[in-house]
Amino acid sequence: MPKNNPYLNDQQRIQHVLRTAYIMRIACLDAGVPYIVPLNFGYTDGKIYFHAAKTGKKMDCFNANPQVGFQMDNDVAIIPSGIPCKNSVKFQSVIGRGTVTIVDDPQEKRYGLLSLSRQLGNNSDEMDQAAIDQTAVLRLDIISCTYKQSPVKGYK
Repeated sequence: MPKNNPYLNDQQRIQHVLRTAYIMRIACLDAGVPYIVPLNFGYTDGKIYFHAAKTGKKMDCFNANPQVGFQMDNDVAIIPSGIPCKNSVKFQSVIGRGTVTIVDDPQEKRYGLLSLSRQLGNNSDEMDQAAIDQTAVLRLDIISCTYKQSPVKGYK
């Protein structure tokens, strides 16, 4: 394990970022060229859920190759030093890879959308069925991920 990242595989820190981040960047391939998309997500029961339009570039990419990379961060802040090129940034991040599956089961689809909604702070279980029917819900099954935090002294 690298000396500069003693928390690389710290599951408690990984879980914290997965549960508290709001934006995930997902990387897939578009005809062999990397394509990265920022999106909202919900993490629950070891799975990441997100939604998309039923057709479009993301869906084309996932259908062609469901293997993806992902990244998310939280607690981000610039720490100015007052000296050019000496600023720092405080953050916690998770970087990983996984497999995307389009969710067909109506109950899991609803569950995934509720997970996403809760991650964004909404605790209501009420959902518009028409909106659910018009939306593609995707599940990212995590294969592996690691944790990184800024090297700012005193940051925990």
